[in-house]
Amino acid sequence: MNILKFIHSKLELEPVKTIKTSTIAGADFQLDLEKKIIFQDRPPQATECYFKYFEGQYYQAVSELTVKYAEFLSEVTDDSDSLHNASLQPIYQMLVACGLQKKDKFFVSKSRERTGKGLRNGIVSSLFDTKTVNLNELANKATGAMAWANLDSKEMYLATESAGLDRQLEIMLKIIATETIAQGRRQGKDYSEVNLSGILSIDTNEKVFFSSGMKSRAVNIAFKDRPKEETDSERKDWFDPYAIPLTTDKVAGGLAALLHSFLFWKSTTFCFDFKQVEMNNFTGDDAQFDDVQVYIMDKMIAGDEVVLITNNDEIKQLLKETYTGATKKLDRKNALDEIGMAERKSQVIHPNNLERKSIRHIRKTNPKRFQKASTAYMEQVMENAKFIQNPQPNPEITHILGSE
Repeated sequence: MNILKFIHSKLELEPVKTIKTSTIAGADFQLDLEKKIIFQDRPPQATECYFKYFEGQYYQAVSELTVKYAEFLSEVTDDSDSLHNASLQPIYQMLVACGLQKKDKFFVSKSRERTGKGLRNGIVSSLFDTKTVNLNELANKATGAMAWANLDSKEMYLATESAGLDRQLEIMLKIIATETIAQGRRQGKDYSEVNLSGILSIDTNEKVFFSSGMKSRAVNIAFKDRPKEETDSERKDWFDPYAIPLTTDKVAGGLAALLHSFLFWKSTTFCFDFKQVEMNNFTGDDAQFDDVQVYIMDKMIAGDEVVLITNNDEIKQLLKETYTGATKKLDRKNALDEIGMAERKSQVIHPNNLERKSIRHIRKTNPKRFQKASTAYMEQVMENAKFIQNPQPNPEITHILGSE
């Protein structure tokens, strides 16, 4: 290197091309991420080399498609905070890919099936060197080393999870979200360093529960669930006006997502103020509550601020019966956390003898999560009450009684 620098200092040769390490170029426009400017009517120059160049993509066409993408995103996200997070994801990933942004987040999209989250991830991933990953394989002792090796030097990691996201995967998620180096081994090779350069984006239909320590890492995006009565044909008719223009040319769709994201980022004065989104984990088969959770929600819905455990034989017995075995403490803690509650101790002073006494109780620690859980529970109660008042006849029983 010293020899080359000495030669350069004497010859002072200009490079054949200037390397634009943070510029995205199309056929007639350039997006300079470092200067945070879009240059329209600026085609690629013969004397320049770009971080990414997309041949045949014109600004006018991409701009028109951006409007369609914005409409799609607004329709499929469940709330304004989810829309905010989804809008910022493409530009955040691009800044990390070109080295202008530190990698410290991963993205989780959740809803039931066929809601648009997979379509959006496909559109965004078209801009990046993407690797599909299985998070459970990374944690597997037998195959984990090779699974980690496959992540080397990618820009985006796309995971479709069917087993749910819980604390067992948090170690893997934290490594991918924040670390730049991991250890991996390709088949027949020695262990070596893996460059974890990409951003993880997860698409899941299952429950999403992280510990409080992961809240600063995970960027949640909740999608609207399909109406129960909607048919697959009706869903296709609803999707096609968005899916067809955004996926006919996948790169154009990806650039539309990036342009939309850049303009939204600009509207936030170039800040990444990701919002805290509480996923809806209580739909369909996931809306199952144990006896302790039901007892607590009944008390809270009735107006209690806390649920006392001290001197409360009823809940003591419920806790004992519901959470048994070797994992009793963990099961109990997780069950309370699932509905936004936690067990606490408070020191109180008795007014007569002024002695301090420890009072065990259960209180809200996540009001948004409790709101979603209690809403799902109340819907179940109302549905059951409706069924009792108007029971639906069993066709098989009716047929048997009729034949008799």
